[in-house]
Amino acid sequence: MQHKGRPWIFRQIAHYLATGEQLQEPESQWIGDLLLEHLEALYSLYGQRHGVRIARKHIAWYSRHLRGAATFRQKINQVEDTKGQQDLIKAFFYCRDSRGKAA
Repeated sequence: MQHKGRPWIFRQIAHYLATGEQLQEPESQWIGDLLLEHLEALYSLYGQRHGVRIARKHIAWYSRHLRGAATFRQKINQVEDTKGQQDLIKAFFYCRDSRGKAA
């Protein structure tokens, strides 16, 4: 089971087991909000410098299923500060339609 970067999968599984119906994938803005919350915890735990670097793999996991993810990862992997990461995440995740396509 591939759950890295998809912590909502457990909610989807529980819903399916309870109802027999599949939940839709969450909207990209919701995913972006969850990712930003996750990154705040990483920055707090590891500090700014190390947190930014450790966050890169988590950002890749959260974004990999969305169109344009490879280009996004190339950009975000060049960023060396938390604000830069947060700004790019907002630009990538918040500017999409409900199906995850760039608006």
